[in-house]
Amino acid sequence: MPLPFEGAGFPAFADEAARGDVEHLRGELSAVSTSSSDWVLDCQVWPDLHGGQHPWAGASGAAVFCRDRLVGVAVEDNRPMGGRRLQAAPAHEALSMPGFADLVTRHGHPGTTVSLEEVTAAPAGTGRSEDNATRPLVPVEIPRLATAFQPRRGLRDRIDAAWSDSRSVVLTQEPPRVLSGGGGVGKTQLAAAYAIDAVNSGTDLVLWVAAADVQQVTALYAQTAADLELPGAGGEDPEADARLLLSWLRTTDRRWLVVLDDITDPHGIQPLWPASQTGSGRILASTRSRDASLTGNGRIRIDIDVYTPTESNAYLHQRLNAEDMGHLLDDHAPQLTHTLGHHPLGLGMAAAHMINEELTSTQYLTRYNKRHALLKEVMPPTADTEGYHKQGQPTQITAALLLSLDAVQAGDTTGLATPVLRLTALLDPAGHPQAL
Repeated sequence: MPLPFEGAGFPAFADEAARGDVEHLRGELSAVSTSSSDWVLDCQVWPDLHGGQHPWAGASGAAVFCRDRLVGVAVEDNRPMGGRRLQAAPAHEALSMPGFADLVTRHGHPGTTVSLEEVTAAPAGTGRSEDNATRPLVPVEIPRLATAFQPRRGLRDRIDAAWSDSRSVVLTQEPPRVLSGGGGVGKTQLAAAYAIDAVNSGTDLVLWVAAADVQQVTALYAQTAADLELPGAGGEDPEADARLLLSWLRTTDRRWLVVLDDITDPHGIQPLWPASQTGSGRILASTRSRDASLTGNGRIRIDIDVYTPTESNAYLHQRLNAEDMGHLLDDHAPQLTHTLGHHPLGLGMAAAHMINEELTSTQYLTRYNKRHALLKEVMPPTADTEGYHKQGQPTQITAALLLSLDAVQAGDTTGLATPVLRLTALLDPAGHPQAL
């Protein structure tokens, strides 16, 4: 059966007024159109030919995906077929090149693998549409990764190693990993990276759960049971439907990942904690709590700390270079990352402030030190409820935040910025009325 493909490129027929736009390539890879070194892509959408142009010029190098797997790279058009076909080089040809696999492993997105997998078309008569058969179910949008997101490979290696080492302890259930740490150290971003990797690897269900409110967790589980069309999920009893989902997760052979983000009630979440008797499921949770109940039943706690100095430096350079502001990083950039304790939240605020105000590292440090000195006079260490004092500067994050607020107030002609921020601070990040 034909295998649908998708890709992206910059062909000549794209609208010149929208320079830089990516053209969506799509069509079918026929079972009889492949060889070991050359593939033919039948394009369902092709450009009109006029003026002797080569319409697919610029599409060379476009990645070709089947079922979210990279299967090849477009290399040229098939002109005798009137623009209806492209030629592609299969991915396994590139992997046979010396050093290519190592290059992908070192520089690819976290979770990228160079192992070859067989990709086939869905058999006829499955009763599912092609989209449903090949695309993961993602009931809730996964948070986007921040600009200059740091993969934190050392931390991920610890998480993966802990997971792997504990499989025999918890029988067939792969133990959930609990990410703990204070606010702003990157727990949610790290969890989002795992969730995105799961989607890209074709995991059947990737469920992102805002877990601060237990009732909202129940409601989302119930809705997911309906999305999966589980027998008995009628929508009239959310708690019963949630139990149906938990039962399905426990016994299914399909691959799934549930992310429980920002657990605030360790005891209340226990009845809603997923399990997998088949070993096909994974659970990843994040929390600020140190409650011992979160580490029982085969769950392993991984403490998330601040960036390493190398990660801090990489973040600051990538963040500013992305805005063509790399020239603002002067000789005091290392001192800036050290002063902020290599804290992701503080570095994020500092980078944004530097970009918006076009401040060099030295200029930002000067403003920061003045604000920090004033803050220390009015805010004793006992007011540091988030525990940032462990970095040696109990008010460092607050000083960075207030420095950014100073800039907001200076540019606010309405006088509403501060009241709105005060109101927002009282709202539930998991959701609030749309009108508000």
